[in-house]
This record gives sequence, structure tokens and C-alpha cells, in this order.
Amino acid sequence: MSGKGRRIAIVTGASSGLGVEFAKQVDVSYELDEIWLVARREEKLRNTAGMLKKAKPVVLPLDLSKRESIKTISEMLDETKADVRVLINNAGFAKKGDFWEISLEKQLTMVDLNVRAMVHLCHICVPHMTRGAHIVNVASMAAFFVLKSMTTYGATKAFVLHYTYGLRKSLSKKGIHVTCCAPGPVKTEFFLVATEGKEDDMVLSVEPEGVVALALRDVASNKKLSIFSGAMRTGYLFRRYDPKDEED
Repeated sequence: MSGKGRRIAIVTGASSGLGVEFAKQVDVSYELDEIWLVARREEKLRNTAGMLKKAKPVVLPLDLSKRESIKTISEMLDETKADVRVLINNAGFAKKGDFWEISLEKQLTMVDLNVRAMVHLCHICVPHMTRGAHIVNVASMAAFFVLKSMTTYGATKAFVLHYTYGLRKSLSKKGIHVTCCAPGPVKTEFFLVATEGKEDDMVLSVEPEGVVALALRDVASNKKLSIFSGAMRTGYLFRRYDPKDEED
């Protein structure tokens, strides 16, 4: 099915933060006809589109927590016979607080966006990929730790990590590179969303440019994990696996 149509990249969560930076750097790093920019906020997506220098932007204001949105993308892929060269699964969000204080609706939407949408997008894109295509799934350093204040978020990112490791083994025979990007705190609106506008500790936060640049280098080198900054790599080395390790 793949390789017959226009060469495209798909970047989700492309309205802000890492998604904007992925779109910009994918644009200059790959030879593409189009970059499909996916997120809910159309105006912000159009701002991202205006930053592209080479590929034609395709603005898709879709809520990926809803299955019909991914059906829309699937139909577009089939209609255009697109050759998906790059898939950046970046869309996701967190809510910070005790588990019982965060509404069930928000937690289930978090699972739908952070987990189900990623799996669904991989499933519809892989048939449109050929050897040399790249997938970056954005997890978090939260994937390696037990977080009392972001229980559901941390669990979704642990899923992203393990799913990505399994997917790269499955796709290795097809010559498709799959990398998990696991950043620590990044200077984006992430914590504003997680805390609903409250002040939050941004110690050791980094700029998104470096995180994205390393992730794209690492997927090109077919590395399974991309962790930016020495502080986060040190944290990874001392990660905890057993929930009993965290003090109550």
C-alpha cells in the first residue's frame, strides 16, 4: 500500500511545545511533500503551519481522544495512498493531584489520548510505511517511576515505553526505526495544563529544541530510547521498578 503517493510526516500535539518543535525540525530533516499537523486547536495549528519552510502543511484540527478523529486520518491515508516517512506520536496530557481528586472523565480521556490514540495511529500508519520510515513515541521520565501525584499519567507513559520497545522489535524486519523519547521537565505549557494554571516546580527544565533534535538523531540511529540532559540520564540510571520503593 505504501510508497505510491506523497511522502508525508504526521505530528500529533502539533499546536504547542514539543509538537511545534517536532514539526519544525522534521520539516528540515526529511525530504517530504507534506506534514500533517494534528491537534485540537486550529488557530495554533495554523501558527505551526506558518513555521514550515519546505513541506506543505496540512492542518487537521482533531481531538485524538475520539476514535472518529483517527478514522478521519485513516481514510485520508487510504485516499491519498500516502507514503508515511515519519510518525511523531506526541499528543498527550497530564493532571496533577491525588487520584481521587481528579475526575474520572479526565483520567479516562488521559488514557484514551496518551495510550489508545498512539496505538491506533501506529496501527493505521504502519501499512503505509516502507523501509527507512521512522516512528517516535513520546513518553516521559515518569514512565520509570511511581508518581503519587500523577498516578494515571505515569502509568500511561509506562505503557508508551513498553509498547514502543515491543513495536521496534516487531518492525525491525521491515526496516522501520522506532524510538521512545522520554524527556524530563520541558519548558512548555505541559505543567500549566497538569496543574490547571497553578505554579509548579520546573527545576531542571530544558528547552524543547534540544529534546527534539536528540530524538530525531536517535531514531535515525535506530536507538530504542532517547533521554535528553545529563540530569535525566542520571535519573534513569537510578530508576525504581518496585512500587514499594516509594515512601508513603
